Amino acid sequence: MKVTLIHADWCSICQATKKLWNEIRKEYPFEYEEVNLVSPAGMEYVKKYAIHSVPATVIGDRIAFFGLPDREKAIEAVRS
Repeated sequence: MKVTLIHADWCSICQATKKLWNEIRKEYPFEYEEVNLVSPAGMEYVKKYAIHSVPATVIGDRIAFFGLPDREKAIEAVRS
């Protein structure tokens, strides 16, 4: 399973979300990628998933979370 975080440098909630996913990865290893919203790859995610706010977390091939996810819900999402 792959977790992709779409973020923006100016977004403070994005920074907290990055920290959360990196902490969870230490306990539950999974493939993880951070993609800047304004990068070419970020723009592809915006088009593909109609992303309207950041941070946005894509798990597999669907949007799992907008904003900072609850830690327990995030863990549940990567374990299922």
